[in-house]
Amino acid sequence: MEQTWTPRPKPDRAERLERRIEFGDYGATRAFLEQLNDLSEQLGRYPDISFGRTYVNLTLRPEPEQQLIGPEDEAFAAAIDALEVRGETGSALAPVQIGASCGVGEWHAGQSPAALIARADQAMFAEKARRKAEGRALR
Repeated sequence: MEQTWTPRPKPDRAERLERRIEFGDYGATRAFLEQLNDLSEQLGRYPDISFGRTYVNLTLRPEPEQQLIGPEDEAFAAAIDALEVRGETGSALAPVQIGASCGVGEWHAGQSPAALIARADQAMFAEKARRKAEGRALR
Protein backbone atom coordinates (compact mmCIF):
# COMPACT_ATOMS: atom_id res chain seq x y z
CA MET A 1 0.00 0.00 0.00
CA GLU A 2 1.53 3.28 -1.12
CA GLN A 3 0.98 6.23 1.16
CA THR A 4 1.38 9.95 0.76
CA TRP A 5 3.47 11.98 3.18
CA THR A 6 1.83 12.09 6.59
CA PRO A 7 2.57 15.03 8.92
CA ARG A 8 3.21 13.99 12.52
CA PRO A 9 2.14 14.49 15.24
CA LYS A 10 -0.56 16.82 13.84
CA PRO A 11 -1.09 18.40 10.39
CA ASP A 12 -1.18 21.92 11.83
CA ARG A 13 1.96 21.34 13.91
CA ALA A 14 4.06 18.92 11.88
CA GLU A 15 7.40 18.08 13.45
CA ARG A 16 8.14 15.42 10.83
CA LEU A 17 6.80 13.88 7.61
CA GLU A 18 6.46 10.11 7.21
CA ARG A 19 5.87 7.96 4.15
CA ARG A 20 5.94 4.29 3.17
CA ILE A 21 6.76 3.33 -0.42
CA GLU A 22 6.23 -0.23 -1.65
CA PHE A 23 7.95 -1.89 -4.61
CA GLY A 24 7.34 -4.97 -6.73
CA ASP A 25 10.72 -6.58 -6.08
CA TYR A 26 14.03 -6.14 -4.30
CA GLY A 27 15.69 -4.74 -7.41
CA ALA A 28 13.23 -1.85 -7.51
CA THR A 29 13.69 -1.21 -3.78
CA ARG A 30 17.47 -1.17 -4.13
CA ALA A 31 17.37 1.07 -7.22
CA PHE A 32 15.15 3.55 -5.37
CA LEU A 33 17.49 3.57 -2.36
CA GLU A 34 20.44 4.26 -4.66
CA GLN A 35 18.59 7.16 -6.28
CA LEU A 36 17.63 8.46 -2.85
CA ASN A 37 21.28 8.28 -1.80
CA ASP A 38 22.32 10.32 -4.86
CA LEU A 39 19.60 12.91 -4.17
CA SER A 40 20.56 13.15 -0.49
CA GLU A 41 24.23 13.62 -1.36
CA GLN A 42 23.33 16.29 -3.92
CA LEU A 43 21.09 18.24 -1.53
CA GLY A 44 22.93 17.53 1.71
CA ARG A 45 19.67 16.28 3.27
CA TYR A 46 19.27 12.81 4.72
CA PRO A 47 15.95 11.27 5.73
CA ASP A 48 15.60 8.59 8.40
CA ILE A 49 15.20 5.31 6.52
CA SER A 50 14.06 1.81 7.35
CA PHE A 51 13.47 -0.75 4.65
CA GLY A 52 12.74 -4.35 3.83
CA ARG A 53 12.84 -6.38 0.66
CA THR A 54 9.94 -4.57 -1.03
CA TYR A 55 9.32 -1.40 0.99
CA VAL A 56 10.97 1.76 2.29
CA ASN A 57 9.80 3.82 5.27
CA LEU A 58 10.99 7.44 5.26
CA THR A 59 10.89 10.12 7.93
CA LEU A 60 11.83 13.72 7.14
CA ARG A 61 12.71 16.01 10.00
CA PRO A 62 13.23 19.75 9.67
CA GLU A 63 16.73 21.20 9.66
CA PRO A 64 17.74 22.61 12.03
CA GLU A 65 15.83 20.48 14.51
CA GLN A 66 13.25 21.90 16.91
CA GLN A 67 11.42 23.63 14.08
CA LEU A 68 8.23 22.67 12.34
CA ILE A 69 8.13 21.27 8.82
CA GLY A 70 8.56 24.14 6.35
CA PRO A 71 8.74 24.81 2.60
CA GLU A 72 12.29 23.43 2.32
CA ASP A 73 11.15 20.13 3.83
CA GLU A 74 8.11 20.00 1.53
CA ALA A 75 10.43 20.59 -1.44
CA PHE A 76 12.70 17.73 -0.31
CA ALA A 77 9.64 15.46 -0.01
CA ALA A 78 8.56 16.45 -3.54
CA ALA A 79 12.07 15.71 -4.86
CA ILE A 80 11.88 12.23 -3.31
CA ASP A 81 8.44 11.72 -4.89
CA ALA A 82 9.94 12.56 -8.29
CA LEU A 83 12.54 9.77 -8.17
CA GLU A 84 12.09 7.12 -10.87
CA VAL A 85 11.09 3.67 -9.72
CA ARG A 86 13.23 1.10 -11.50
CA GLY A 87 12.75 -2.60 -12.09
CA GLU A 88 14.98 -5.49 -11.15
CA THR A 89 17.14 -5.02 -14.26
CA GLY A 90 17.81 -1.41 -13.27
CA SER A 91 16.07 -0.07 -16.34
CA ALA A 92 13.39 2.54 -15.90
CA LEU A 93 9.89 1.16 -15.99
CA ALA A 94 8.11 2.61 -19.00
CA PRO A 95 5.07 4.72 -18.24
CA VAL A 96 1.83 3.14 -19.29
CA GLN A 97 -0.49 5.20 -21.43
CA ILE A 98 -3.98 3.97 -22.10
CA GLY A 99 -6.28 5.38 -24.71
CA ALA A 100 -9.89 4.61 -25.36
CA SER A 101 -12.33 5.52 -28.08
CA CYS A 102 -16.07 5.23 -27.78
CA GLY A 103 -18.66 5.28 -30.49
CA VAL A 104 -22.12 6.68 -29.93
CA GLY A 105 -25.15 5.67 -31.86
CA GLU A 106 -28.88 6.05 -31.47
CA TRP A 107 -30.93 2.87 -31.40
CA HIS A 108 -33.88 2.67 -33.76
CA ALA A 109 -36.84 0.38 -33.22
CA GLY A 110 -36.30 -2.96 -34.88
CA GLN A 111 -32.52 -2.46 -35.17
CA SER A 112 -30.32 -5.38 -34.13
CA PRO A 113 -27.60 -4.86 -31.50
CA ALA A 114 -24.96 -5.72 -34.12
CA ALA A 115 -26.28 -3.01 -36.46
CA LEU A 116 -26.28 -0.44 -33.63
CA ILE A 117 -22.68 -1.29 -32.74
CA ALA A 118 -21.63 -1.17 -36.40
CA ARG A 119 -23.17 2.30 -36.80
CA ALA A 120 -21.52 3.53 -33.59
CA ASP A 121 -18.15 2.18 -34.79
CA GLN A 122 -18.56 3.87 -38.17
CA ALA A 123 -19.34 7.20 -36.47
CA MET A 124 -16.33 6.83 -34.16
CA PHE A 125 -13.91 6.04 -37.01
CA ALA A 126 -15.31 8.87 -39.12
CA GLU A 127 -14.75 11.32 -36.23
CA LYS A 128 -11.20 10.04 -35.68
CA ALA A 129 -10.42 10.43 -39.39
CA ARG A 130 -11.88 13.96 -39.41
CA ARG A 131 -9.78 15.02 -36.40
CA LYS A 132 -6.66 13.43 -37.83
CA ALA A 133 -7.18 15.30 -41.11
CA GLU A 134 -7.50 18.56 -39.14
CA GLY A 135 -4.31 17.75 -37.23
CA ARG A 136 -6.08 17.54 -33.89
CA ALA A 137 -5.25 14.72 -31.55
CA LEU A 138 -8.01 12.95 -29.73
CA ARG A 139 -8.02 13.44 -25.98
